[in-house]
Amino acid sequence: MTIYTDRLELRPTNENDLDIFFTLITNPYVRKYLLDDEILNMDQVKDFLDISINQFNSSHYGLWLIESRETHHAMGFTGLWQFFDEGQPQLLYALLPQYTGYGFAIEAASAIVNYVFTELKFEQLIASCDEPNQSSQRLAEKLGMTRDKIADRKDKRLYYYRLNKEEFLKR
Repeated sequence: MTIYTDRLELRPTNENDLDIFFTLITNPYVRKYLLDDEILNMDQVKDFLDISINQFNSSHYGLWLIESRETHHAMGFTGLWQFFDEGQPQLLYALLPQYTGYGFAIEAASAIVNYVFTELKFEQLIASCDEPNQSSQRLAEKLGMTRDKIADRKDKRLYYYRLNKEEFLKR
């Protein structure tokens, strides 16, 4: 289930990725919106990683590490994750700050969107973003997603975006 793009290799997380995943998910820039700025300990990160590995084994999705094809350095992660009480997993993406602004996020997320509709055969894909996270909102829109819901959770406003398979296939 490794996915290749022009510049990136997206590979499913595995049990050997604990240290690198810990570094990624506890980075202040990454956790600001993704984890509501909560700092996870190593056991919590291991649980996070175990859930992803189990999801890949049972459903062929989870979290992929985003690595440069040239340097093989981990830049972030992307994938599908079950948030809140939604009926299906949501698209998520996170990059370390030094890799933002180069188009890596759209390249990685586009590959996941393609995988969702061509391999997993989902009929729709959703994503949510915190109201102040304008970068994620712009990325969702670049992916062809449209905002279709606003919800308040834990004193935070979330914008929900959706892309239907039909719309994806037209692009």
